[in-house]
Amino acid sequence: MFLGSEASPLTEVAEPIVRYRLGEPEGPGMIFQGDVMAMAPAPPDGILVFTAYTSDGPVQLFRNGRLDREFGRRGSGPGEYQFPSGLVVDPSQGKVWVGDGLRMVSFLPDGSSGPTLDASHAGSSVWDRLFLPDGSLLMVGPGGTADNFGYLLHRYDFTTRTWSSHLPVARDTAFVPLGQPRVWQRKLALSPDGKVLLTSHDYEILVLDPRQGFEIERTIVRRPPGWPEDPAFDHAQGRHEHPLYPGFALVDTWSDPQGRMWVITAQPKANWKDDLIEAPEGGQHGGFMRAGPDYGTDSLVEVLDSETWEVLGSWSFAGALRYIIGPGLVARYGGDLPFPRIEVLEVPFQEE
Repeated sequence: MFLGSEASPLTEVAEPIVRYRLGEPEGPGMIFQGDVMAMAPAPPDGILVFTAYTSDGPVQLFRNGRLDREFGRRGSGPGEYQFPSGLVVDPSQGKVWVGDGLRMVSFLPDGSSGPTLDASHAGSSVWDRLFLPDGSLLMVGPGGTADNFGYLLHRYDFTTRTWSSHLPVARDTAFVPLGQPRVWQRKLALSPDGKVLLTSHDYEILVLDPRQGFEIERTIVRRPPGWPEDPAFDHAQGRHEHPLYPGFALVDTWSDPQGRMWVITAQPKANWKDDLIEAPEGGQHGGFMRAGPDYGTDSLVEVLDSETWEVLGSWSFAGALRYIIGPGLVARYGGDLPFPRIEVLEVPFQEE
């Protein structure tokens, strides 16, 4: 299913409404110094923030913009982590899980230390994590051999304490050999009816049924407003074969309880072709034209109905947005030391 740019008009948000700021001395809470490495929604009204790559700071939970509690710290003991790489909340138990290299460290809702999970089965290069309705944990991680390397879905069953791997998530249902263009499946979301929504970096959504071995039920390809108007961009393989494939990056996705899928992706500049550079001859994409590093200076937020796949709205924001942290709420990072700032912005989405 292809959703073209005519599916929804683009609304430019010239002066976004800032709901609140985190990290300023006079603000409602403090975040630790350093680059913000991860944020995640903590329903119903919470945000998890982590900055521990450049400090010994804990995971911090903010509710309605105010610091609620903290979880753990950097280290190697119980309830500590060394290489944090992502955050996820188990909605059934309220546990906060922190990706830490080849393991997952958990914390109970009161902030105390919980169990640690050996996640070496999924590898260290995990793109995203998601809890399924049955309580199992799903990860997108590497798999295969040097000849057919790709990314797999790795599921951990807490009842049987076993791992299983499903669906080579390179294009179609087979691995794509090295040296050929690939779609990197990066972000996981969950629809209200329990379907897994797996989104690639170039806005291709796979609808998967976990009750049927994560079989691909549907494929959605979206070309947002501002992306090149060219038939070659109407499907993923065509985008990769096109000599001017720009490779616009999708940043974050999230599905809310109302069945709306929120997406942040790059918005290309009007003159994006001026920044194209040719890949080195003989490289992985030899002979292809690749976009320069600043092809997308602004961000695009879109909302889709995950049942009908109607595009409910598209909004352009100046600057780079980093995370979706709730219905109608997105975050951008200000990064000025010694007080790094996070601004929580409102998306002007009106429910009909």
